Order: sequence, then C-alpha cells, then structure tokens
Amino acid sequence: MEEPAKLHHLMRVRIHKALFCRLQDIAAQETHLNGEYTSVSDLVRAALRNWIQTYEAAQKLETVHNPNSYQAVEMPKSLELC
Repeated sequence: MEEPAKLHHLMRVRIHKALFCRLQDIAAQETHLNGEYTSVSDLVRAALRNWIQTYEAAQKLETVHNPNSYQAVEMPKSLELC
C-alpha cells in the first residue's frame, strides 16, 4: 500500500534575532486586532505565499509585454508538490 503524499514540509531557517522579535511583535498586534491567535509561522506562511504570487504575476506580465525577451520557465509537474 502506497503512503499518501505529504502536504506539508517542515522548514527550518536562521534569521536575525531583531527580525524574529519584530515578527513576534506583529503577531501579537494581529492577535489583538483580530481576536484570533496569530503566530510567527502564520506570518511567514502568508509572506511566502504573497512572494510567490508576486513572482508568478511578474513572470506573466513580462511574458505578455515582452514575449521575445523573456522565456517563462514552467515548473515541472513532478515538482509542484515535493
């Protein structure tokens, strides 16, 4: 029997302490404003999602506006969920 595909991957990174402290402050403010707990991990996930959306949108725009000067690289299907 095949093991189901994993939907999550634990990623550990080193960041400057000042940046982490700032993220903690922002998470606390968001928790207070929304009335729902917001963690630093929630902020990082949202930031990564936004960065990927911005990156993909920039690729699409570049392809539309300069089709001859830019070759979009499509992600192979095998890498969509690693």
